Amino acid sequence: MTMADALVDWIDSDQVPGPAGAEDAAYASRGPGYRTSGTLLAEASELRAIAGHDAASYARLRPHVCALPDNALSPVNINTLEAGDAVILAMLSDNVLDTQSARRLIASRPAGGWRDVPEFSQQPAIMAAGLPDAVLQQLRLRTRYFNLRTEVEYDGAEVLLSALLDSDPHGPVRLVARRWTHDE
Repeated sequence: MTMADALVDWIDSDQVPGPAGAEDAAYASRGPGYRTSGTLLAEASELRAIAGHDAASYARLRPHVCALPDNALSPVNINTLEAGDAVILAMLSDNVLDTQSARRLIASRPAGGWRDVPEFSQQPAIMAAGLPDAVLQQLRLRTRYFNLRTEVEYDGAEVLLSALLDSDPHGPVRLVARRWTHDE
């Protein structure tokens, strides 16, 4: 819980540390000192500055996290999960569904994907996990945010571009963030 508490303290606007969190005073005493952001993460690599997020934990988390521009729960597209994403299903089930079972479930996905969330929720492993409605409501068949990564090498020069695109169903695709360097 230490990492979660520290993350909550990093983005909240107060200076009251959570049970295992850290606020400005803890970071100011570091060399060099700095302060919490008091806002949502601008990018996932910002986790490296947060108490409890050491290099090893960041390396494990990085493939499964992103920084989005709003504080809504990020839906999980069950038709785009890969074997390495089994930890996401395990996390959603509060580890009632272990990662090995989640991997098997992902591998058993129909060739065209699940038709709808109710079909997915009828899978024996999901039924056995007894996922609450709040978790099932977080599952989707459509992805809203996409990461575009472009690398061009020409005549010894290299150009990198990463961009976060918002494919909101209520409007055109829009650019949310752009970066002209490596993510890390």
